[in-house]
Amino acid sequence: IVAANLIVGQLPTHLLEFDLSDKQLYTVTDTSKEFLAGLDKDVEIVVLAEESNVDERIAKFLDNYAALSSHITVTEVDPVAHPSAAESYNASVNSLVVRCEETGKARAISFNDIIVYDQMYYYMYGQMYETEFDAEGQLTSAVDYVTGDNDTVIYTMENHDETALSTQVTDAIEKANLTLESTSLLLNGSVPEDCSLLISYGASKDLTDDELTLIREYLDGSGQVMFVLAQTEEEMPNWETLMA
Repeated sequence: IVAANLIVGQLPTHLLEFDLSDKQLYTVTDTSKEFLAGLDKDVEIVVLAEESNVDERIAKFLDNYAALSSHITVTEVDPVAHPSAAESYNASVNSLVVRCEETGKARAISFNDIIVYDQMYYYMYGQMYETEFDAEGQLTSAVDYVTGDNDTVIYTMENHDETALSTQVTDAIEKANLTLESTSLLLNGSVPEDCSLLISYGASKDLTDDELTLIREYLDGSGQVMFVLAQTEEEMPNWETLMA
């Protein structure tokens, strides 16, 4: 019995514990499992924090996540014992640093991006209210970024009094490892060659005839356009012609 207990005590926690949390916080979805199964580059996840500052939920999920691929290793670095660690990893304390030596790319994930709090609730009631546990989303996005070569670029149009994309949208675009740029079709004389999606978000002015021609040419070449209507009384015959 003593020998058996000693052997079991050496097993990793992902083999000993079941996910009994209400929302299956520590369970990795099939999407990430398939992604990790195809991982062919070594990735190191550095826990840059004192052990006492690492939320138990993050530690448990990280253990389960790393167990799904032999290419993932987890390193714990205490920034108090190693004061220069944060600078060397180019990251702040209380974060995960995901890096791939083969590509030379790295991304830092703050604990605040994993366990998300409602800031407005705190300002109103003086209490911290958790709204999201996003360990899987943040980790899979980071691993995909450091190991991949994603060159997908999204452009937003300018010069039509467009509305700025919300922070939630730009954060989602960044999390998907897409590049977001802006463009003026009239100044450039065309839709950028590397444009995978052209967005007109809440424009309150119409296209010029030249812009209409440029977008038509882009669409004829298998381009993609997202046009989000604005609440405006402005006449926009060129946009209506294009949509028709």
